[in-house]
Order: sequence, then structure tokens, then C-alpha cells
Amino acid sequence: MKKALSVILALVLAFGCLFCLPAGAEYVEDNHFDEFYPELSALRTEGENYPTIILPGINHSPYYLTDENGEVVKDKDGKEMTSSLLLLNTDSLKKELFKTIPSLLFSVIFQRDLGASEKVGALVKELMKYMETDEDGNTVYTLVTKKFSVPVSEMNESDRHFFYTMLPVEPIAELCGEENLFLYTFDLFGDPMENAAGIDEYIDMVLQKTGAEKVNLASVSLGGTMLSAYAETGKNLSKVNKIVNMVSLLDGTDIMADFIDRSFNVSDEFFRKEYFPLVLESITGDSGLGNLVNILLHIMPRKLFEGIISSAYTALHDTVLVNNPEFWAMVPGERYEELADKWIKSDVLRAKTDAYQKVRLSLRENLSKMAENGTEVYSICGYNLSYTDGDYAFFGAVKSTADANCDGIIPVSSTSIGATSVKAGTELSPEYLASHASKYISPDKSVDASTCLFPERTWFFNRQHHEVGRNDVVIRLAALILNGAVTSVDSTPLYPQFNGARNSRSLTRCPSGKLFTAREALAGSSLSEEQKNI
Repeated sequence: MKKALSVILALVLAFGCLFCLPAGAEYVEDNHFDEFYPELSALRTEGENYPTIILPGINHSPYYLTDENGEVVKDKDGKEMTSSLLLLNTDSLKKELFKTIPSLLFSVIFQRDLGASEKVGALVKELMKYMETDEDGNTVYTLVTKKFSVPVSEMNESDRHFFYTMLPVEPIAELCGEENLFLYTFDLFGDPMENAAGIDEYIDMVLQKTGAEKVNLASVSLGGTMLSAYAETGKNLSKVNKIVNMVSLLDGTDIMADFIDRSFNVSDEFFRKEYFPLVLESITGDSGLGNLVNILLHIMPRKLFEGIISSAYTALHDTVLVNNPEFWAMVPGERYEELADKWIKSDVLRAKTDAYQKVRLSLRENLSKMAENGTEVYSICGYNLSYTDGDYAFFGAVKSTADANCDGIIPVSSTSIGATSVKAGTELSPEYLASHASKYISPDKSVDASTCLFPERTWFFNRQHHEVGRNDVVIRLAALILNGAVTSVDSTPLYPQFNGARNSRSLTRCPSGKLFTAREALAGSSLSEEQKNI
């Protein structure tokens, strides 16, 4: 029973991870952040403004499917086969569905598997085939990542729209200038060490283009894997002025480790009563569909259901997940050896994943050396959530959620480079609190910032979900750090070490955003300028 439920949960989590990872809200031209947030101008410094290279997250690097001639492949409707996360083979979807549906219907009618499991597995494999990696960690199809060799100010309209949709960093552009903002994209299905190898050349390009002597690096989420690798292997480390980590994956996430190892909460109470209503409510806002799923789970023969789910998960697992080196970079260091021994079959792939784990183990030492040589390192983190909290409740099924203190996706120990924490909603022991400086203890007493690598330059946002682009305070803090106005947690009372969560997307991130709607309404009103400015 437990094994079967684990397979079911693995499939749900797999599809959740692949289909529902964060994407930005629609970008709006002319945001007027200088008007909405006057402190940006008030805190503006006159110091030298170094260009900033963003090392982006999991769905921020667009890529194309190409043929043997290097030409971009088009689907049957003439559209280019491109994506920044999933590249699905939709051309074959209808045909495969027609093959699958009869087997499913007959299997349900006769209450036994009449080829449904096999057909569903084939359907999933066909749908995911363009993202397949072989046992050595190489993509089966030729996927080419799009590179951006110009700053945001010189991007074409489509690329600029993509940039701000995926990375809502307008305050950074406002303070530092779009001409000083660059995007370093990398291969989501590639080797993290190879991905990071291009950063040196990219830094040289940026310095030549801008005339600057140094650059800033801003790592976002999965971009932390690029930073970890580069801090060990980079030749231009002396040219890095500042590093700003924004909810960065610096020591993996237990979500991926549990996911690979199929370690889930499989209690009947959780799975049959709580899980699906929780997941569907987080996606649709209504738990009713989840309750319906629970009913269907009891109607369908368990053996049939488990066979279908197992076949589908195996296809997804073998095609996309277990042989992807970049996904292995998401496994926490303390769990890597055991899982790699268990799941990696190829010496070639193991060499790739071992190489990355080696540099990650050296991250604290490498960043400390960079700091000694003048590079300032900052981190911004979310905390006090479990994997059940936030918009992606399907992650709540992983076993580690029972002990997690995270931003809903990445543990605070990973994003902060070493903060000590206890389970979200609980407190550090009285003995621990008595022996550690209260200055670094979070107000809820679940996090100790003193154990971070750079405690004076690490900020924490209580119950802030991983999608920090929704929190304009976080982005403004990053902008002020890059600009030089904020240099530590003691720089200004506006940004103390411990802060609260915020979701400003409905105000600023869509065409109907309240601030923009209000501004347009005022512009067309008969009020005087003095009245409009009240």
C-alpha cells in the first residue's frame, strides 16, 4: 500500500513541479516606480553604478528545439518549438489520446487493466520526449538556449516583455538603469558546471560593452547553482563587486531529494482526506474538485489506478527527471551521496553530478575568499513556511514538510547560507535561545541568523513565498543593495533584518493593477493637480 501511494504521490508532485512552477504576471510598460516609491530616489547614491548580471531561475532561460541543420523546428501550426520550462510534443497529443481513451474506458468498465497502464505510459513519454535526457545526462534532442548579449535597454520588445514578465525587477532598473542590467541564461537540461563555464566570457562582454571595471551578480532561485559553480571555477572573480542572492538555491531543497527518492507522507488520513482538496484549492481556489477526486479514488479499482499512475510516473521519471544534471544540483549536499548511489546508473552522469556537489561543499569557503578580496555578499530569504504552504501545496506531500522551515520551495538554511532553524511555527529550544545573541533571533524564534555565512548582510521575510517578485519591498531592497544605499541590516530602519510577507502583484503587476487603474482614473478626472497629489 505504501509503495503504491508513493508512486501516486510522485506522479502528482512531478506534474506539479513541471507544470506549476512560478511565472511572472504580465509586464506593464511605464511602471512609474519613481512616483510610487519616492524612497528609491531619496536613498539614491552618487557612487559608481556597476552593471548587474542576473543568474536567473528555473523558467527564465528560453530555449528552442532545432534540427540537424541548426534550424528551429516548427510545429504543425507553423509555430516555433520554444519554451522556457516545458517543451511539450502537442502535435502527437491528439493521436496518442485516441489510442489511450478506449483502453481506459474498457479497463474501468471491466474493472481490470486492459492495456490502460501501458497506453498512459506511452502517452506521457511521447508528450515529454523533447526534454528527454539519456543515462549520461545529455539531451536526446538538440535544445539551444537563447542568449542575451545586450542589456535590457537594448532588448527588442518581445525579449524585454519576457524579461520583466519573468523577472519583475523594475525597481532595480529604476535605480541602476536598464543599460546596466543583463540576463545570463543557461541550459535547464544541461550540466551546471558547463552552464557556469560561460560566465567568465559573459562578464568580459558586459565590461567591454559598459566600460565598467567590475560587475554585480544577482542570483535568483535556481541561479544559485550557477553562482555555486562559478565561485569555485571562475577566472573573473576579482571583477565581481557584489553578489546579491534572492531566494537562491545554494544548498538544494528537500523537495527534489524526496521527489527523487519517493519519500512522501503516505498516511491514509493525509492522502485520502486532505491532500487533493488542499492541492486543488491552491490551484483553483476551491476544494470541491479535490473532494471529487477523493470520491473517484474510492470508486476506481485500486490496482487499476495504481498501475496507471505507476506507468505514467515511470515514463516521466525516466524521460525528464532522474538523468538531468541540473535537477541533481537541486538535491541538498547532505542527502546527495545516498541518492546518487541509489539512482544514478551511469559513470558519466555521476562524474557530472559529483563535480557540482564538490564545488557546493566549498561554497562557504569560496564566498569567504571572495569577501576577503573585496566582494560584498548579500542574501534575501523567505522563512516560516512548510512545503504545504503557499501556491504550490502539492509539495506538501513530501516527507520533509514535517520539519521544514522554508519559503514554500527552498529551505531557509539553503537560501541564507547556513541559518539555523526549526520547523515552521515552532521555536528554538530555551537552552539554545539562552546561549545565542537575541539580535539575530527571528521574532517568532524559529530562525537564528548568526550562523549564516554573512549574518550582517542577510535579510529574512516571515512567511514570504518563494515568488519574491510579488513582494516589491524585496525587489526594492535588492535594488538599494546593488545601488550602494544599503550595505547591512543596520543601514536603515526601512529594511531591518527580519521583515514580513507582502504580495503587491495586484497593485503593480497587471494591466488592471490598482495603482495603474487609479492613476489613469485620476488623469482623466476634473480634479486639480493639488487634489490628485493628496
